[in-house]
Amino acid sequence: MKFLFPFALLFCLLCLSCTSFKSIEISEIESVKFDTEKNTKAIIELKIKLVNENNFPIKIKEGTLEATIGKNVVGKASINKKIKLPKKSETSHTLNIDINALNLILSLPGLIMKDNISIKLSGTVKGKVYFISKKINIEYEKPIRKSND
Repeated sequence: MKFLFPFALLFCLLCLSCTSFKSIEISEIESVKFDTEKNTKAIIELKIKLVNENNFPIKIKEGTLEATIGKNVVGKASINKKIKLPKKSETSHTLNIDINALNLILSLPGLIMKDNISIKLSGTVKGKVYFISKKINIEYEKPIRKSND
């Protein structure tokens, strides 16, 4: 009986290490809130829906996402607090993006002339399942069509 426990533990470890977990996806941006802090810095607060299609909960510990409008990088979002995603779930979370107002202003002339503008969030986050950590790539892009009003 003493020897059964270490083998059972080793078997569980092997099974867990062989399973890979699927990427986390951003299914939609629910809301956008713009807040100016200083003359050259602004914050965009995004409420996003994250999808975990895995059969186990995932904890996001840290990460950095880059915000791009058109072809111009306008800011970065750092994830500094733990986010828990239950298994087989779609949950809402808030993400703050530090925007460099100068980069945003410089990208406006090119954006005004286009009919379609693309908004993109991309980067990596560190996910953890039980005691196994893995870097997960996240990429979300949404084209926005300007109205003719």
